[in-house]
Amino acid sequence: MKSSIEWPFVSIIMAVLNGERFLAEAIRSVLAQNYPSHELIVVDGHSTDCTAAIARSFPGVCFLTQPGRGVPEALNFGLASARGDWIAFLEHDDAWTPEKLRVQISFMLARPELQFTLTHARFFLEPGCAWPSGYNPGWLKEPQIGAILSSFVARKTVFEQVGKFDGRLKTAADMDWFARAKDLHIPMA
Repeated sequence: MKSSIEWPFVSIIMAVLNGERFLAEAIRSVLAQNYPSHELIVVDGHSTDCTAAIARSFPGVCFLTQPGRGVPEALNFGLASARGDWIAFLEHDDAWTPEKLRVQISFMLARPELQFTLTHARFFLEPGCAWPSGYNPGWLKEPQIGAILSSFVARKTVFEQVGKFDGRLKTAADMDWFARAKDLHIPMA
């Protein structure tokens, strides 16, 4: 049965550096999406492990080596290569539930004023790993809402308003982007 919804094309951007340990699981979570219209762009930051071989082993994955350095530059390079009118990000050590894109895009299609959305995220630890210092152990108990890139979906045009990620920042370039979006009163949910 053909769906009556015309699903917009989504470009999913994944920045990775030496991510061989978790990369395959993250890619599989994208390929398992019940959303019909997307591309996955893996932007490698000059990895020295098997990251490139893992990414290239998945048919249809667009693998790029970034010309510069750092996560913000990788994300911007991915944006420049993105063919979709919609953008999503997935960190290489995260995984999506199979319905993530369909639910988020459906929500935004019903609310055309929204420029981007964030979802709840469930934090988890690998068995045997200690909880990182500075993190609240209560975050493991229930899903958390927060401005994390793996929960983000946006219309690509929002980057024309807010701008790219600030490549001068070594950390928190995503938080800087969210702060600029807030200052501009960009509609989001």
